Amino acid sequence: MNKKKPKYTPEFKKEVCEFALFDNITNSAKFHKVDRDTVGRWVKNYKLYGENSFTYRKKRNVTQKTKLDENTLLKIKAIKENNPKLSLQKIKDKLNLNCDISLISRKLSKLKIKSTYQKVINSLNIFINVLSQNIKHGEIYSLYQINVTDNNSKNHFIGFSSFKNNTNLCIFMDYILSNIQGLEQFKKIKKIKTNIGYLDQLGNKIIFNRFIKDKYNIDMEYTSDIKLPQNLKLDYVKSTGIEDLFHDTYKKLITDKSIKDLENDILIPPIFIDDFIQDTNKIISFNNYWNVLSLPDKQRNILANVIEEIEKLGDTAKINFNFDNALELYNKIYLTTLNCNNVDEVKANSLIKQADIYYHLDNFDLSKKLFSDTLKLSSELDKHEISAKCYYYLGMISFSLFRNKEADQYYEKALKEYRKDNTNSFDYYKTKVRKHTNLGEYKKALRSVNSYIKTANDNNDNSSLANGYGLKGNIHYWKKDYLNAEKMYLKHKYI
Repeated sequence: MNKKKPKYTPEFKKEVCEFALFDNITNSAKFHKVDRDTVGRWVKNYKLYGENSFTYRKKRNVTQKTKLDENTLLKIKAIKENNPKLSLQKIKDKLNLNCDISLISRKLSKLKIKSTYQKVINSLNIFINVLSQNIKHGEIYSLYQINVTDNNSKNHFIGFSSFKNNTNLCIFMDYILSNIQGLEQFKKIKKIKTNIGYLDQLGNKIIFNRFIKDKYNIDMEYTSDIKLPQNLKLDYVKSTGIEDLFHDTYKKLITDKSIKDLENDILIPPIFIDDFIQDTNKIISFNNYWNVLSLPDKQRNILANVIEEIEKLGDTAKINFNFDNALELYNKIYLTTLNCNNVDEVKANSLIKQADIYYHLDNFDLSKKLFSDTLKLSSELDKHEISAKCYYYLGMISFSLFRNKEADQYYEKALKEYRKDNTNSFDYYKTKVRKHTNLGEYKKALRSVNSYIKTANDNNDNSSLANGYGLKGNIHYWKKDYLNAEKMYLKHKYI
C-alpha cells in the first residue's frame, strides 16, 4: 500500500520558504526533511503570491487562445526574418498575442525562415555627422560623431571630435584597428571605404598612408554608394556637455545589445579624439600605443560610472527576484570589459555576482565554475577579499552537496585570505560562523555571530545588523533551539 503524502500546514511552508530565501533551497530542504523540488516550487510561488500561495491554487486561464491564425503566423515570420535576433517574448508583446511562447516556437519551427547568412567582413566604412552646433562670439562651434562600421553594419564604433579634419579621423581609425587586429573576423580587412569627399584629396591620402596603410596594409576607397544606417545616427542635440553625451552613448551601446550580440560583436569604448591630438606622432610611430595607454581620467571616470549604473540596475533586479534580468546585466558588464585594459577587478566582481545568483538557484556546477574562474583573476590582481569571497561560496556549495570536509577546507582558505586584508570584518565573521556550524561547534558560532552583531552596532549599519540576527537565528535553528531562533528572526525582520 502506498504511503500517503504528508500534508504540510501553511505556517510550515512559510517557515521553509523564509529559511530558503535567507540561506538557500537545498539547505532548507535538507534541514526540514522535505524534497528539494517541492521546496523550490513553494519558494517560486511564495515569491509570486506571498502567503496566499499556500492556501489558494492558481486557476488555469481557460480563455487562453490555443491557435494562431495564418495571418498572425505570416506576421511572426516577417518579423523574425527582418529581426532574426528578436526574442519570441518580444514578438509576442509586439503583436499583443494571448498564447504561450512554446506555441509560437512550435508553429515557427514549421515555417521556412530565410537564412540570415552574414558575408565575410572584408572592409570597414567610416562616416561623420554633425551632432551639435553653437555660436559663441560670432564663431560656430561644432561637435561631430565619427562612426566606423563593418561591411555588414554589425559592429559599430563611435568617437567624438570638435574638429572635422583628416588627422582626427585617422587617429580614430587607428584606435579601432589597434583593438580589432588579430581577431579572426577582421583578418580579411583590406580596405576602408568612405563617402567623406575631402579624404580623397592627395594631401589627405598622404596622411592616411602614414597613419593606416603603412602600419596595417589597408587601403582607402572613396565611394558615394555607402551611407551610415539611420538607426546608428545619434540624435542632433542643440547643446550638451561632451561628458553627458559620452556617458549616454556608452550606456546605450551596452544596454541596447543583447548578450548574443556582446558575445559575437566587439564593443570598444568611445573616445573624445581631441584629447589625443598632441600624441599624433606617437600614434603614428608606435604600433602598441593604444594597448599600453590608459584613457584620460575624465573618460575613464565616465566609463566607470556607466558600469556602476548598470551594476546597480542588476542589484535592484536581484533584490526583486528578477534573476534573469540581473544575470543579463552582470554578464553584459563582464562582456563589455573583455576588450578594456585595467578592469580585471570589474570583471571579477561581475563574475562573483553571477555566481552568487546561480548558487541561490541551486545551479552549483555553474556557480562553482564561475567562482573558480574568478579565483584565477583574483590571484593575478592580488585581491585577498575577492579570493576570500570565492572560497567562502565554494565552501557553501560543498556543504550543500554534503561534502563537509571539503567545505571546511574552503572556509579555512577564506579565513586565511580575510586575515591578509582585514577590511571586511562582516564577511570574516560570517565565514567563521559557517565553519563552526559545519563542524557542529555552535558555541563558537554564536561567539562569532555576536562579534558580527557588535561590529554592525558600532558602525550603525542596520542592514548588516539585520543580517547578523538572521544568521544568529539560523544557528539556534540548527541547534533545534526554536524559541531563540524565532526571537532572532523577528529581530531580523523588524530592524
